[in-house]
Amino acid sequence: MPPLRRTRSFTLALMLLAAAPTTLLVGCSSESNTPIASASDVHLVERTDFDMAIPVSGELAAMRQIEVRNRLEGRAIITEIVDEGRTVKQGDVLLRLAEEEIRDKIKDAKDKVNTAESELVAAQQTLSIAENTRASELEKADLAIELAKLALLAWENGEVVTKRQNLALARETAEINLKRLRERFEESAKLVEQKFISKDEFERDRIAMIEAEEKAKQAVLDLEVYEEYQYKQDEAKKKSVVDQAIAERARVEQRNDAQIVKAKADVDSSRFKVDSGNDRLKQLELQLTYCTITAPNDGLVVYATSIDSGGGGRGGGDAQPPQVGTELRPNELVIILPDTTQMVANLKESEALSGRSRPGQTVTVFSDALPN
Repeated sequence: MPPLRRTRSFTLALMLLAAAPTTLLVGCSSESNTPIASASDVHLVERTDFDMAIPVSGELAAMRQIEVRNRLEGRAIITEIVDEGRTVKQGDVLLRLAEEEIRDKIKDAKDKVNTAESELVAAQQTLSIAENTRASELEKADLAIELAKLALLAWENGEVVTKRQNLALARETAEINLKRLRERFEESAKLVEQKFISKDEFERDRIAMIEAEEKAKQAVLDLEVYEEYQYKQDEAKKKSVVDQAIAERARVEQRNDAQIVKAKADVDSSRFKVDSGNDRLKQLELQLTYCTITAPNDGLVVYATSIDSGGGGRGGGDAQPPQVGTELRPNELVIILPDTTQMVANLKESEALSGRSRPGQTVTVFSDALPN
């Protein structure tokens, strides 16, 4: 009967804290306000926990257990088996089965695979060359398309924008300069009538205004010509480069795909034999690994015959425990490993003591069998 120690909070601290102010007031003098009690009679009250031991009955059981079964498809004869009741560590050998017959089958399977692979090598190399050539040529074609598209984007978002800004700026500058020179010319006309400036100065201002008018007209014409002719011509050229790159990629892909289809047809007929041989070899190699069974986790060795009740073991209470020379059935349960590192305590508490505990409390379980 393992005792159960529970940690329970005590409420006396709260009551003492509530009573503490009254005690101090009673011990005070009305004249000197000096406490009658000495300092050694004053204590700080704190809330704390204490342990209570409760005897309970119950049992400890493993949370999980691991089943060790014979996974060989063919004949399985035990050549080595761990003793029942022994505690094993992860990786320790639990069971060994005869493996000579499987090794012979593996040797024959490897010979067949090697023969089939030698017939496949030439076809695989041809296919590999065709695939590499296709990938290389398509990569070049994709790069050409990407470069053409980038050139188009750079032209649209760079050259076109810059050209339009420059033309617009030239037109706006010419218009502002024309307006300035017109105003200056009008002012010069007034000044020459009043003989404040010479006729020569007046003519220079008129010539400057005429030149500004021509520059303003030229700026407007340059912008119109670019939008109506130059822009459309450059756009058609850039897009044509992209379209030609895309068309060339399609031709490259079609030409290389035809070569790959032929190469794959040559490979498929030989690959079937290789794949079939490899599948059979993998199955045999996997079966060989089943001949040595190791402990997946730490645990206690229990033979299935000791507890079997129709769970896939040798069956019946009269079944003999497995030993060297025993022949096992496919998927037969041989050993059980209870995991003793994680246990469950199924405990029953006396009704008379049930008031001392509540859900959610932390408990520590001590077993009579293993008190430490």
